Amino acid sequence: MSMKRKISITQKLLLFVSVFFILAVSGSWFFISSVKEFDKYAEISSVMSSIKGDVAEMEYVLDIFVIGGYYKGEGGIEGIYEKAALIDKQMENLQGLARGEVISNNPMLYGNYKTIVSNWKIIKEKTSILNTATLKENAFLIHNDIDLKTFLIKNQLDKSGELIGDARAKFISNAAMLVVKSLIVSLFIALIALYIFYRKAIKPIKDMAAAAEKMEGSNPGVRFEADSGDEIGILASTLNKLADTASNVHIVFEKKILDKTKELESRTRELIALNRIANSIGRTFAYDEILGIAMNELLLMSGSNTGWIYLVEPNSNDSEEKLILRVHKGMPHTFVREFKEVGMEEAAMGQPIKGRGHIFANITEMDSKFRPFMNDMGIEAVCMIPIIYADNIVGIINLACKKHNIFANEYCLFGEAVAAEVAVAIENINLFQRERKSKQFMEKIIYQSPISTTMVDKDGVCIMINSACKRLFGIKEDGQIIGRYNILKDNVLDEMGYIPLLNRAFKGESVDMEIEYDISKVEHIQVKGRPRRFKVKAFPILDNDGSVINVVIMHEDMSKKEQFTGK
Repeated sequence: MSMKRKISITQKLLLFVSVFFILAVSGSWFFISSVKEFDKYAEISSVMSSIKGDVAEMEYVLDIFVIGGYYKGEGGIEGIYEKAALIDKQMENLQGLARGEVISNNPMLYGNYKTIVSNWKIIKEKTSILNTATLKENAFLIHNDIDLKTFLIKNQLDKSGELIGDARAKFISNAAMLVVKSLIVSLFIALIALYIFYRKAIKPIKDMAAAAEKMEGSNPGVRFEADSGDEIGILASTLNKLADTASNVHIVFEKKILDKTKELESRTRELIALNRIANSIGRTFAYDEILGIAMNELLLMSGSNTGWIYLVEPNSNDSEEKLILRVHKGMPHTFVREFKEVGMEEAAMGQPIKGRGHIFANITEMDSKFRPFMNDMGIEAVCMIPIIYADNIVGIINLACKKHNIFANEYCLFGEAVAAEVAVAIENINLFQRERKSKQFMEKIIYQSPISTTMVDKDGVCIMINSACKRLFGIKEDGQIIGRYNILKDNVLDEMGYIPLLNRAFKGESVDMEIEYDISKVEHIQVKGRPRRFKVKAFPILDNDGSVINVVIMHEDMSKKEQFTGK
Protein backbone atom coordinates (compact mmCIF):
# COMPACT_ATOMS: atom_id res chain seq x y z
CA MET A 1 0.00 0.00 0.00
CA SER A 2 2.87 2.36 0.72
CA MET A 3 4.27 1.86 -2.77
CA LYS A 4 0.92 2.67 -4.26
CA ARG A 5 0.81 5.97 -2.38
CA LYS A 6 4.20 6.96 -3.82
CA ILE A 7 2.78 6.79 -7.32
CA SER A 8 1.17 10.10 -8.09
CA ILE A 9 -2.10 10.55 -9.91
CA THR A 10 -0.21 12.05 -12.84
CA GLN A 11 2.01 9.00 -12.99
CA LYS A 12 -1.03 6.74 -12.88
CA LEU A 13 -2.55 8.73 -15.71
CA LEU A 14 0.63 8.49 -17.76
CA LEU A 15 0.75 4.76 -17.05
CA PHE A 16 -2.85 4.39 -18.19
CA VAL A 17 -2.19 6.44 -21.34
CA SER A 18 0.86 4.25 -22.05
CA VAL A 19 -1.30 1.16 -21.75
CA PHE A 20 -3.82 2.74 -24.08
CA PHE A 21 -1.07 3.54 -26.60
CA ILE A 22 0.30 -0.01 -26.40
CA LEU A 23 -3.20 -1.40 -27.02
CA ALA A 24 -3.67 0.86 -30.04
CA VAL A 25 -0.26 -0.08 -31.50
CA SER A 26 -0.90 -3.79 -30.89
CA GLY A 27 -4.29 -3.60 -32.56
CA SER A 28 -2.81 -1.78 -35.55
CA TRP A 29 -0.02 -4.33 -35.87
CA PHE A 30 -2.53 -7.19 -35.73
CA PHE A 31 -4.64 -5.51 -38.40
CA ILE A 32 -1.64 -4.93 -40.71
CA SER A 33 -0.59 -8.57 -40.26
CA SER A 34 -4.09 -9.73 -41.08
CA VAL A 35 -4.22 -7.63 -44.24
CA LYS A 36 -1.44 -9.77 -45.72
CA GLU A 37 -3.91 -12.65 -45.87
CA PHE A 38 -6.12 -10.51 -48.12
CA ASP A 39 -3.59 -10.97 -50.95
CA LYS A 40 -4.30 -14.71 -50.91
CA TYR A 41 -7.90 -14.11 -51.97
CA ALA A 42 -6.74 -12.00 -54.92
CA GLU A 43 -4.21 -14.66 -55.94
CA ILE A 44 -6.85 -17.42 -55.85
CA SER A 45 -9.27 -15.26 -57.87
CA SER A 46 -6.55 -14.55 -60.44
CA VAL A 47 -5.71 -18.25 -60.87
CA MET A 48 -9.37 -19.22 -61.24
CA SER A 49 -9.94 -16.45 -63.80
CA SER A 50 -6.93 -17.68 -65.79
CA ILE A 51 -8.25 -21.25 -65.69
CA LYS A 52 -11.68 -20.10 -66.84
CA GLY A 53 -10.19 -18.11 -69.74
CA ASP A 54 -7.95 -21.00 -70.80
CA VAL A 55 -10.88 -23.43 -70.63
CA ALA A 56 -12.94 -21.12 -72.88
CA GLU A 57 -10.05 -20.92 -75.36
CA MET A 58 -9.70 -24.69 -75.24
CA GLU A 59 -13.41 -25.03 -76.04
CA TYR A 60 -12.94 -22.79 -79.07
CA VAL A 61 -9.92 -24.74 -80.33
CA LEU A 62 -11.80 -28.01 -79.73
CA ASP A 63 -14.82 -26.74 -81.69
CA ILE A 64 -12.56 -25.84 -84.62
CA PHE A 65 -10.82 -29.21 -84.45
CA VAL A 66 -14.00 -31.32 -84.39
CA ILE A 67 -16.37 -29.26 -86.53
CA GLY A 68 -13.65 -28.62 -89.07
CA GLY A 69 -13.09 -32.38 -89.34
CA TYR A 70 -9.35 -32.25 -88.51
CA TYR A 71 -9.71 -35.45 -86.48
CA LYS A 72 -9.80 -37.33 -89.81
CA GLY A 73 -6.33 -36.26 -90.83
CA GLU A 74 -3.03 -35.45 -89.22
CA GLY A 75 -2.39 -32.32 -87.20
CA GLY A 76 -4.76 -29.95 -85.48
CA ILE A 77 -4.57 -31.62 -82.04
CA GLU A 78 -1.45 -29.69 -80.95
CA GLY A 79 -3.45 -26.56 -80.18
CA ILE A 80 -5.71 -28.51 -77.84
CA TYR A 81 -2.72 -30.12 -76.10
CA GLU A 82 -1.07 -26.71 -75.67
CA LYS A 83 -4.19 -25.31 -74.01
CA ALA A 84 -4.43 -28.43 -71.83
CA ALA A 85 -0.80 -27.93 -70.74
CA LEU A 86 -1.51 -24.29 -69.78
CA ILE A 87 -4.54 -25.34 -67.78
CA ASP A 88 -2.47 -28.08 -66.10
CA LYS A 89 0.00 -25.44 -64.86
CA GLN A 90 -2.85 -23.31 -63.54
CA MET A 91 -4.34 -26.39 -61.85
CA GLU A 92 -0.98 -27.00 -60.13
CA ASN A 93 -1.01 -23.40 -58.90
CA LEU A 94 -4.59 -23.86 -57.67
CA GLN A 95 -3.61 -27.11 -55.97
CA GLY A 96 -0.86 -25.29 -54.10
CA LEU A 97 -3.26 -22.56 -53.01
CA ALA A 98 -5.84 -25.17 -51.95
CA ARG A 99 -3.48 -26.26 -49.18
CA GLY A 100 -3.89 -22.86 -47.55
CA GLU A 101 -6.57 -21.95 -45.03
CA VAL A 102 -8.64 -19.89 -47.49
CA ILE A 103 -9.81 -22.96 -49.45
CA SER A 104 -9.25 -25.84 -47.00
CA ASN A 105 -11.25 -24.15 -44.20
CA ASN A 106 -14.21 -23.43 -46.50
CA PRO A 107 -16.17 -26.71 -47.11
CA MET A 108 -18.14 -25.37 -50.11
CA LEU A 109 -15.03 -23.81 -51.72
CA TYR A 110 -13.00 -26.96 -51.09
CA GLY A 111 -15.81 -29.08 -52.54
CA ASN A 112 -15.87 -26.90 -55.68
CA TYR A 113 -12.08 -27.24 -55.95
CA LYS A 114 -12.34 -31.06 -55.77
CA THR A 115 -15.08 -31.05 -58.41
CA ILE A 116 -13.01 -28.83 -60.72
CA VAL A 117 -9.97 -31.10 -60.39
CA SER A 118 -12.10 -34.22 -60.97
CA ASN A 119 -13.76 -32.78 -64.09
CA TRP A 120 -10.39 -31.63 -65.44
CA LYS A 121 -8.99 -35.17 -65.09
CA ILE A 122 -11.92 -36.46 -67.14
CA ILE A 123 -11.32 -33.77 -69.79
CA LYS A 124 -7.66 -34.79 -70.06
CA GLU A 125 -8.66 -38.43 -70.47
CA LYS A 126 -11.15 -37.52 -73.22
CA THR A 127 -8.63 -35.22 -74.90
CA SER A 128 -6.03 -37.99 -74.97
CA ILE A 129 -8.34 -40.20 -77.05
CA LEU A 130 -9.62 -37.42 -79.31
CA ASN A 131 -6.90 -37.99 -81.89
CA THR A 132 -7.95 -41.64 -82.20
CA ALA A 133 -11.47 -40.77 -83.39
CA THR A 134 -11.94 -41.58 -87.05
CA LEU A 135 -15.68 -41.20 -87.36
CA LYS A 136 -17.65 -38.00 -87.13
CA GLU A 137 -20.01 -39.51 -84.53
CA ASN A 138 -17.13 -40.58 -82.25
CA ALA A 139 -15.45 -37.20 -82.53
CA PHE A 140 -18.66 -35.36 -81.71
CA LEU A 141 -19.39 -37.66 -78.74
CA ILE A 142 -15.94 -36.92 -77.29
CA HIS A 143 -16.45 -33.24 -78.13
CA ASN A 144 -19.80 -33.20 -76.31
CA ASP A 145 -18.36 -34.97 -73.24
CA ILE A 146 -15.53 -32.42 -73.04
CA ASP A 147 -17.99 -29.55 -73.64
CA LEU A 148 -20.14 -30.73 -70.72
CA LYS A 149 -17.20 -31.00 -68.36
CA THR A 150 -15.79 -27.59 -69.39
CA PHE A 151 -19.24 -26.12 -68.78
CA LEU A 152 -19.27 -27.69 -65.30
CA ILE A 153 -15.74 -26.40 -64.60
CA LYS A 154 -16.68 -22.86 -65.60
CA ASN A 155 -19.84 -23.11 -63.52
CA GLN A 156 -17.84 -24.29 -60.48
CA LEU A 157 -15.28 -21.52 -61.08
CA ASP A 158 -18.08 -18.93 -61.14
CA LYS A 159 -19.50 -20.32 -57.89
CA SER A 160 -16.04 -20.42 -56.34
CA GLY A 161 -15.47 -16.80 -57.41
CA GLU A 162 -18.67 -15.82 -55.64
CA LEU A 163 -17.61 -17.74 -52.51
CA ILE A 164 -14.18 -16.07 -52.54
CA GLY A 165 -15.82 -12.70 -53.00
CA ASP A 166 -18.09 -13.36 -50.02
CA ALA A 167 -15.18 -14.58 -47.90
CA ARG A 168 -13.10 -11.57 -48.88
CA ALA A 169 -15.95 -9.21 -48.00
CA LYS A 170 -16.41 -10.98 -44.67
CA PHE A 171 -12.68 -10.71 -44.01
CA ILE A 172 -12.70 -6.96 -44.71
CA SER A 173 -15.77 -6.53 -42.52
CA ASN A 174 -14.16 -8.43 -39.64
CA ALA A 175 -10.97 -6.42 -39.97
CA ALA A 176 -12.88 -3.14 -39.96
CA MET A 177 -14.91 -4.30 -36.96
CA LEU A 178 -11.68 -5.20 -35.19
CA VAL A 179 -10.38 -1.65 -35.66
CA VAL A 180 -13.64 -0.14 -34.47
CA LYS A 181 -13.73 -2.39 -31.40
CA SER A 182 -10.11 -1.55 -30.63
CA LEU A 183 -10.86 2.17 -30.81
CA ILE A 184 -13.97 1.78 -28.64
CA VAL A 185 -12.13 -0.23 -25.99
CA SER A 186 -9.20 2.18 -26.04
CA LEU A 187 -11.51 5.18 -25.75
CA PHE A 188 -13.37 3.53 -22.87
CA ILE A 189 -10.09 2.94 -21.01
CA ALA A 190 -9.00 6.54 -21.62
CA LEU A 191 -12.29 7.90 -20.28
CA ILE A 192 -11.96 5.74 -17.17
CA ALA A 193 -8.43 7.07 -16.66
CA LEU A 194 -9.61 10.68 -16.96
CA TYR A 195 -12.48 10.00 -14.57
CA ILE A 196 -10.06 8.44 -12.05
CA PHE A 197 -7.77 11.45 -12.34
CA TYR A 198 -10.70 13.87 -11.94
CA ARG A 199 -12.46 12.20 -8.97
CA LYS A 200 -9.47 10.50 -7.29
CA ALA A 201 -11.73 7.55 -6.57
CA ILE A 202 -9.57 4.57 -7.35
CA LYS A 203 -11.38 1.91 -5.33
CA PRO A 204 -14.94 2.38 -6.69
CA ILE A 205 -13.65 2.43 -10.23
CA LYS A 206 -11.67 -0.79 -9.64
CA ASP A 207 -14.78 -2.47 -8.29
CA MET A 208 -16.77 -1.37 -11.31
CA ALA A 209 -14.03 -2.58 -13.66
CA ALA A 210 -13.96 -5.96 -11.90
CA ALA A 211 -17.73 -6.27 -12.25
CA ALA A 212 -17.49 -5.32 -15.93
CA GLU A 213 -14.92 -8.07 -16.52
CA LYS A 214 -17.24 -10.63 -14.92
CA MET A 215 -20.11 -9.45 -17.08
CA GLU A 216 -17.94 -9.79 -20.18
CA GLY A 217 -16.85 -13.26 -19.12
CA SER A 218 -18.81 -16.22 -17.93
CA ASN A 219 -21.11 -14.37 -15.51
CA PRO A 220 -23.18 -11.78 -17.42
CA GLY A 221 -25.69 -11.59 -14.55
CA VAL A 222 -23.29 -9.61 -12.31
CA ARG A 223 -24.33 -5.99 -11.68
CA PHE A 224 -22.51 -2.93 -10.32
CA GLU A 225 -22.93 -1.93 -6.67
CA ALA A 226 -24.96 1.30 -6.50
CA ASP A 227 -25.15 2.03 -2.73
CA SER A 228 -23.85 5.61 -2.87
CA GLY A 229 -25.94 8.48 -4.09
CA ASP A 230 -23.10 10.38 -5.69
CA GLU A 231 -21.96 10.44 -9.31
CA ILE A 232 -20.35 7.02 -9.00
CA GLY A 233 -23.60 5.55 -7.66
CA ILE A 234 -25.57 7.20 -10.47
CA LEU A 235 -23.10 5.86 -13.03
CA ALA A 236 -23.30 2.36 -11.57
CA SER A 237 -27.11 2.45 -11.61
CA THR A 238 -27.15 3.64 -15.21
CA LEU A 239 -24.69 0.98 -16.28
CA ASN A 240 -26.83 -1.66 -14.60
CA LYS A 241 -29.82 -0.49 -16.65
CA LEU A 242 -27.70 -0.59 -19.81
CA ALA A 243 -26.57 -4.12 -18.92
CA ASP A 244 -30.17 -5.21 -18.46
CA THR A 245 -31.12 -3.63 -21.79
CA ALA A 246 -28.12 -5.22 -23.50
CA SER A 247 -28.99 -8.60 -22.01
CA ASN A 248 -32.57 -8.34 -23.28
CA VAL A 249 -31.37 -7.16 -26.68
CA HIS A 250 -28.91 -10.04 -26.77
CA ILE A 251 -31.70 -12.54 -26.11
CA VAL A 252 -33.89 -11.03 -28.83
CA PHE A 253 -30.93 -10.85 -31.21
CA GLU A 254 -30.05 -14.50 -30.60
CA LYS A 255 -33.65 -15.47 -31.34
CA LYS A 256 -33.60 -13.48 -34.59
CA ILE A 257 -30.30 -15.08 -35.58
CA LEU A 258 -31.77 -18.53 -34.91
CA ASP A 259 -34.87 -17.73 -36.99
CA LYS A 260 -32.78 -16.31 -39.83
CA THR A 261 -30.49 -19.34 -39.71
CA LYS A 262 -33.44 -21.68 -40.06
CA GLU A 263 -34.82 -19.58 -42.91
CA LEU A 264 -31.42 -19.55 -44.63
CA GLU A 265 -31.12 -23.32 -44.29
CA SER A 266 -34.58 -23.72 -45.81
CA ARG A 267 -33.72 -21.40 -48.71
CA THR A 268 -30.44 -23.26 -49.23
CA ARG A 269 -32.27 -26.58 -49.47
CA GLU A 270 -34.70 -25.02 -51.94
CA LEU A 271 -31.86 -23.67 -54.09
CA ILE A 272 -30.14 -27.06 -54.06
CA ALA A 273 -33.40 -28.73 -55.11
CA LEU A 274 -33.96 -26.21 -57.91
CA ASN A 275 -30.36 -26.72 -59.02
CA ARG A 276 -30.92 -30.49 -59.26
CA ILE A 277 -33.99 -29.92 -61.41
CA ALA A 278 -32.17 -27.37 -63.61
CA ASN A 279 -29.26 -29.80 -64.07
CA SER A 280 -31.67 -32.55 -65.15
CA ILE A 281 -33.07 -30.21 -67.81
CA GLY A 282 -29.63 -29.85 -69.32
CA ARG A 283 -28.84 -33.56 -69.50
CA THR A 284 -32.09 -35.24 -70.56
CA PHE A 285 -35.08 -34.76 -72.82
CA ALA A 286 -37.26 -37.35 -71.04
CA TYR A 287 -40.48 -36.07 -69.50
CA ASP A 288 -40.69 -38.74 -66.83
CA GLU A 289 -37.12 -38.30 -65.59
CA ILE A 290 -37.41 -34.53 -65.12
CA LEU A 291 -40.88 -34.76 -63.60
CA GLY A 292 -39.74 -37.55 -61.28
CA ILE A 293 -36.88 -35.43 -59.96
CA ALA A 294 -39.21 -32.45 -59.49
CA MET A 295 -41.77 -34.57 -57.62
CA ASN A 296 -39.13 -36.07 -55.31
CA GLU A 297 -37.80 -32.61 -54.41
CA LEU A 298 -41.31 -31.24 -53.78
CA LEU A 299 -42.26 -34.13 -51.50
CA LEU A 300 -38.99 -33.81 -49.60
CA MET A 301 -39.25 -30.05 -49.09
CA SER A 302 -42.97 -29.76 -48.35
CA GLY A 303 -43.35 -32.87 -46.21
CA SER A 304 -46.30 -34.05 -48.31
CA ASN A 305 -47.36 -37.69 -48.16
CA THR A 306 -48.01 -38.17 -51.86
CA GLY A 307 -48.15 -36.33 -55.16
CA TRP A 308 -48.78 -36.60 -58.89
CA ILE A 309 -48.28 -34.54 -62.04
CA TYR A 310 -50.57 -34.17 -65.06
CA LEU A 311 -49.39 -32.82 -68.42
CA VAL A 312 -51.56 -31.58 -71.26
CA GLU A 313 -51.65 -34.16 -74.04
CA PRO A 314 -49.89 -32.68 -77.09
CA ASN A 315 -51.67 -32.58 -80.46
CA SER A 316 -55.06 -33.41 -78.90
CA ASN A 317 -57.91 -33.20 -81.43
CA ASP A 318 -60.64 -33.03 -78.81
CA SER A 319 -62.36 -29.76 -78.06
CA GLU A 320 -61.51 -30.17 -74.37
CA GLU A 321 -57.87 -30.44 -73.37
CA LYS A 322 -56.90 -33.84 -72.02
CA LEU A 323 -54.27 -34.25 -69.32
CA ILE A 324 -52.19 -37.39 -68.96
CA LEU A 325 -50.87 -38.68 -65.62
CA ARG A 326 -47.10 -38.71 -66.20
CA VAL A 327 -45.62 -39.11 -62.69
CA HIS A 328 -47.03 -40.20 -59.32
CA LYS A 329 -45.45 -40.95 -55.96
CA GLY A 330 -47.14 -42.86 -53.15
CA MET A 331 -50.34 -43.53 -55.12
CA PRO A 332 -51.87 -47.04 -55.48
CA HIS A 333 -52.44 -48.71 -58.85
CA THR A 334 -56.20 -48.14 -58.60
CA PHE A 335 -55.60 -44.40 -58.76
CA VAL A 336 -53.41 -44.79 -61.86
CA ARG A 337 -56.05 -46.87 -63.64
CA GLU A 338 -58.97 -44.61 -62.79
CA PHE A 339 -57.32 -41.22 -63.26
CA LYS A 340 -54.82 -41.94 -66.06
CA GLU A 341 -56.50 -39.40 -68.37
CA VAL A 342 -58.67 -36.52 -67.14
CA GLY A 343 -59.95 -33.14 -68.26
CA MET A 344 -58.55 -29.81 -67.06
CA GLU A 345 -61.36 -29.25 -64.55
CA GLU A 346 -60.97 -32.77 -63.15
CA ALA A 347 -57.19 -32.38 -62.83
CA ALA A 348 -57.76 -29.18 -60.82
CA MET A 349 -60.32 -31.07 -58.66
CA GLY A 350 -63.03 -28.59 -59.55
CA GLN A 351 -60.99 -25.62 -58.29
CA PRO A 352 -60.72 -22.54 -60.55
CA ILE A 353 -57.17 -21.96 -61.77
CA LYS A 354 -56.45 -18.25 -62.01
CA GLY A 355 -53.14 -16.61 -62.70
CA ARG A 356 -49.90 -18.39 -61.84
CA GLY A 357 -50.43 -18.99 -58.12
CA HIS A 358 -50.99 -22.18 -56.20
CA ILE A 359 -54.40 -23.36 -54.99
CA PHE A 360 -54.88 -24.84 -51.52
CA ALA A 361 -58.04 -26.78 -50.72
CA ASN A 362 -59.36 -29.00 -47.97
CA ILE A 363 -60.83 -32.31 -49.09
CA THR A 364 -64.07 -31.53 -47.24
CA GLU A 365 -64.56 -28.45 -49.46
CA MET A 366 -64.08 -30.30 -52.76
CA ASP A 367 -66.77 -31.40 -55.19
CA SER A 368 -64.75 -33.82 -57.31
CA LYS A 369 -64.60 -37.53 -58.07
CA PHE A 370 -61.15 -37.46 -56.44
CA ARG A 371 -62.75 -36.83 -53.05
CA PRO A 372 -63.87 -40.41 -52.16
CA PHE A 373 -60.47 -41.71 -53.20
CA MET A 374 -58.67 -39.08 -51.08
CA ASN A 375 -60.91 -39.85 -48.09
CA ASP A 376 -60.01 -43.54 -48.30
CA MET A 377 -56.31 -42.62 -48.24
CA GLY A 378 -56.78 -40.30 -45.25
CA ILE A 379 -55.83 -37.20 -47.23
CA GLU A 380 -57.06 -33.95 -45.66
CA ALA A 381 -55.58 -31.25 -47.90
CA VAL A 382 -54.28 -30.81 -51.45
CA CYS A 383 -52.10 -28.09 -52.96
CA MET A 384 -52.45 -27.67 -56.74
CA ILE A 385 -49.75 -25.77 -58.63
CA PRO A 386 -50.35 -24.99 -62.33
CA ILE A 387 -47.45 -25.45 -64.75
CA ILE A 388 -47.65 -22.41 -67.01
CA TYR A 389 -45.60 -21.47 -70.05
CA ALA A 390 -46.34 -18.37 -72.14
CA ASP A 391 -49.66 -17.86 -70.27
CA ASN A 392 -50.81 -21.38 -71.25
CA ILE A 393 -51.41 -24.13 -68.71
CA VAL A 394 -49.33 -27.13 -69.78
CA GLY A 395 -49.82 -29.23 -66.66
CA ILE A 396 -50.75 -29.37 -62.97
CA ILE A 397 -48.68 -30.46 -59.95
CA ASN A 398 -50.72 -31.95 -57.07
CA LEU A 399 -49.35 -32.42 -53.56
CA ALA A 400 -51.50 -34.20 -50.97
CA CYS A 401 -51.08 -34.43 -47.20
CA LYS A 402 -52.83 -36.16 -44.33
CA LYS A 403 -52.58 -33.00 -42.22
CA HIS A 404 -54.35 -29.89 -43.46
CA ASN A 405 -51.87 -27.48 -41.80
CA ILE A 406 -48.70 -28.94 -43.33
CA PHE A 407 -48.63 -26.62 -46.36
CA ALA A 408 -46.71 -23.51 -45.37
CA ASN A 409 -46.83 -20.60 -47.81
CA GLU A 410 -43.08 -20.74 -48.37
CA TYR A 411 -43.31 -24.36 -49.53
CA CYS A 412 -46.12 -23.47 -51.93
CA LEU A 413 -43.99 -20.64 -53.33
CA PHE A 414 -41.15 -23.12 -53.74
CA GLY A 415 -43.60 -25.35 -55.62
CA GLU A 416 -44.36 -22.45 -57.98
CA ALA A 417 -40.63 -22.01 -58.63
CA VAL A 418 -40.34 -25.73 -59.40
CA ALA A 419 -43.36 -25.48 -61.71
CA ALA A 420 -41.66 -22.65 -63.61
CA GLU A 421 -38.54 -24.80 -64.08
CA VAL A 422 -40.66 -27.75 -65.20
CA ALA A 423 -42.53 -25.52 -67.69
CA VAL A 424 -39.24 -24.49 -69.28
CA ALA A 425 -38.13 -28.13 -69.42
CA ILE A 426 -41.39 -29.19 -71.09
CA GLU A 427 -41.12 -26.43 -73.68
CA ASN A 428 -37.49 -27.37 -74.38
CA ILE A 429 -38.47 -31.01 -74.87
CA ASN A 430 -41.37 -30.06 -77.18
CA LEU A 431 -39.13 -27.71 -79.15
CA PHE A 432 -36.46 -30.39 -79.47
CA GLN A 433 -38.98 -32.93 -80.71
CA ARG A 434 -40.45 -30.50 -83.22
CA GLU A 435 -37.02 -29.54 -84.51
CA ARG A 436 -36.00 -33.18 -84.78
CA LYS A 437 -39.13 -34.09 -86.73
CA SER A 438 -38.66 -31.09 -89.01
CA LYS A 439 -35.04 -31.99 -89.64
CA GLN A 440 -35.89 -35.63 -90.30
CA PHE A 441 -38.61 -34.61 -92.75
CA MET A 442 -36.26 -32.29 -94.62
CA GLU A 443 -33.58 -34.99 -94.78
CA LYS A 444 -36.10 -37.47 -96.21
CA ILE A 445 -37.06 -34.99 -98.93
CA ILE A 446 -33.44 -34.46 -99.91
CA TYR A 447 -32.40 -38.12 -99.73
CA GLN A 448 -35.41 -39.38 -101.67
CA SER A 449 -35.42 -36.63 -104.30
CA PRO A 450 -34.65 -37.84 -107.86
CA ILE A 451 -32.89 -34.52 -108.48
CA SER A 452 -29.21 -34.26 -107.62
CA THR A 453 -29.10 -32.22 -104.40
CA THR A 454 -26.29 -31.04 -102.13
CA MET A 455 -26.60 -29.10 -98.85
CA VAL A 456 -23.74 -27.00 -97.45
CA ASP A 457 -23.44 -25.04 -94.22
CA LYS A 458 -23.08 -21.27 -93.97
CA ASP A 459 -19.31 -21.61 -94.53
CA GLY A 460 -19.76 -23.60 -97.74
CA VAL A 461 -18.79 -27.02 -96.31
CA CYS A 462 -20.86 -29.93 -97.64
CA ILE A 463 -23.00 -31.60 -94.96
CA MET A 464 -25.43 -33.70 -97.05
CA ILE A 465 -25.75 -35.29 -100.52
CA ASN A 466 -28.42 -37.56 -101.92
CA SER A 467 -28.13 -40.69 -104.08
CA ALA A 468 -28.92 -38.80 -107.30
CA CYS A 469 -25.95 -36.50 -106.64
CA LYS A 470 -23.63 -39.43 -105.99
CA ARG A 471 -24.67 -41.10 -109.24
CA LEU A 472 -24.37 -37.88 -111.23
CA PHE A 473 -20.83 -37.07 -110.08
CA GLY A 474 -19.53 -40.62 -109.65
CA ILE A 475 -19.16 -40.32 -105.87
CA LYS A 476 -18.68 -43.73 -104.27
CA GLU A 477 -18.77 -42.82 -100.57
CA ASP A 478 -20.24 -39.91 -98.61
CA GLY A 479 -16.90 -39.41 -96.87
CA GLN A 480 -15.34 -38.27 -100.15
CA ILE A 481 -17.49 -35.13 -100.08
CA ILE A 482 -19.22 -34.58 -96.72
CA GLY A 483 -17.06 -32.50 -94.39
CA ARG A 484 -14.38 -32.14 -97.06
CA TYR A 485 -15.82 -30.38 -100.09
CA ASN A 486 -16.19 -26.59 -99.74
CA ILE A 487 -18.05 -24.97 -102.63
CA LEU A 488 -16.63 -21.54 -101.78
CA LYS A 489 -13.09 -22.96 -102.13
CA ASP A 490 -13.80 -24.84 -105.38
CA ASN A 491 -10.91 -23.89 -107.69
CA VAL A 492 -12.90 -24.95 -110.79
CA LEU A 493 -15.78 -22.58 -109.98
CA ASP A 494 -13.32 -19.88 -108.95
CA GLU A 495 -11.44 -20.07 -112.26
CA MET A 496 -14.73 -19.75 -114.17
CA GLY A 497 -15.74 -16.73 -112.05
CA TYR A 498 -18.85 -18.26 -110.40
CA ILE A 499 -17.84 -17.79 -106.74
CA PRO A 500 -19.17 -14.16 -106.54
CA LEU A 501 -22.50 -15.38 -107.96
CA LEU A 502 -22.66 -18.24 -105.43
CA ASN A 503 -21.90 -15.79 -102.60
CA ARG A 504 -25.25 -14.17 -103.33
CA ALA A 505 -26.97 -17.41 -102.26
CA PHE A 506 -25.10 -17.24 -98.94
CA LYS A 507 -26.48 -13.71 -98.51
CA GLY A 508 -30.10 -14.82 -98.91
CA GLU A 509 -30.73 -14.78 -102.68
CA SER A 510 -31.72 -17.56 -105.07
CA VAL A 511 -29.16 -18.12 -107.86
CA ASP A 512 -29.48 -19.88 -111.27
CA MET A 513 -26.61 -20.62 -113.64
CA GLU A 514 -25.39 -23.02 -116.36
CA ILE A 515 -21.81 -24.28 -116.13
CA GLU A 516 -19.34 -26.69 -117.69
CA TYR A 517 -17.99 -28.59 -114.68
CA ASP A 518 -15.42 -31.35 -114.12
CA ILE A 519 -15.38 -32.55 -110.50
CA SER A 520 -12.15 -34.48 -111.02
CA LYS A 521 -10.27 -31.16 -111.29
CA VAL A 522 -11.30 -29.95 -107.82
CA GLU A 523 -8.06 -29.87 -105.87
CA HIS A 524 -9.21 -30.32 -102.25
CA ILE A 525 -11.16 -33.59 -102.89
CA GLN A 526 -10.41 -36.80 -104.76
CA VAL A 527 -13.37 -37.80 -106.98
CA LYS A 528 -13.02 -39.42 -110.40
CA GLY A 529 -15.70 -37.88 -112.59
CA ARG A 530 -16.02 -36.57 -116.09
CA PRO A 531 -16.90 -33.17 -117.55
CA ARG A 532 -20.59 -32.36 -117.73
CA ARG A 533 -22.81 -29.40 -118.49
CA PHE A 534 -25.16 -28.54 -115.64
CA LYS A 535 -28.01 -26.21 -114.92
CA VAL A 536 -27.51 -25.24 -111.25
CA LYS A 537 -29.95 -23.68 -108.79
CA ALA A 538 -28.71 -22.53 -105.38
CA PHE A 539 -31.03 -21.16 -102.72
CA PRO A 540 -30.65 -20.41 -98.98
CA ILE A 541 -32.36 -21.93 -95.93
CA LEU A 542 -33.07 -19.33 -93.25
CA ASP A 543 -33.64 -19.65 -89.50
CA ASN A 544 -36.36 -17.88 -87.53
CA ASP A 545 -34.24 -14.71 -87.39
CA GLY A 546 -33.82 -14.62 -91.17
CA SER A 547 -30.15 -15.61 -91.06
CA VAL A 548 -28.74 -18.07 -93.60
CA ILE A 549 -27.91 -21.40 -91.93
CA ASN A 550 -27.60 -23.62 -95.03
CA VAL A 551 -27.55 -23.41 -98.82
CA VAL A 552 -29.10 -26.08 -101.08
CA ILE A 553 -27.57 -26.68 -104.54
CA MET A 554 -29.59 -28.64 -107.14
CA HIS A 555 -28.05 -29.90 -110.40
CA GLU A 556 -29.71 -30.76 -113.71
CA ASP A 557 -27.54 -32.68 -116.16
CA MET A 558 -27.83 -30.77 -119.46
CA SER A 559 -25.38 -33.08 -121.26
CA LYS A 560 -27.90 -35.91 -121.67
CA LYS A 561 -30.65 -33.44 -122.48
CA GLU A 562 -28.56 -31.91 -125.27
CA GLN A 563 -27.68 -35.37 -126.61
CA PHE A 564 -31.34 -36.29 -126.67
CA THR A 565 -32.25 -33.02 -128.40
CA GLY A 566 -29.47 -33.51 -130.95
CA LYS A 567 -30.65 -37.02 -131.76
